[in-house]
Amino acid sequence: MKSLPGISPRVLATRLKQLEKAGLVTRVDNRKSHPMKVRWALTEKGVDIIPIIMMLAAYGSKYHPEVVFRDKQPRKLHEPLDEEGMKLMTRFL
Repeated sequence: MKSLPGISPRVLATRLKQLEKAGLVTRVDNRKSHPMKVRWALTEKGVDIIPIIMMLAAYGSKYHPEVVFRDKQPRKLHEPLDEEGMKLMTRFL
């Protein structure tokens, strides 16, 4: 929830269920606490798709900035990523 400002809990839950059904994520922890906390992890299939998603992001950032960015300016892949995103990407290069 914290990393996706503005997303409703219902939409997030729906998306996670879709990813789980596709075999990309798995529930690793479901604590019965208030508020309810659920943890998710990438499956092997989910990890394997990361390089593909990163290449699509790079392509969109470079060739379709008018769709991706409000200022419509093209960017290199490292520009829209934070430090954690860059670490994740370089792990697969």
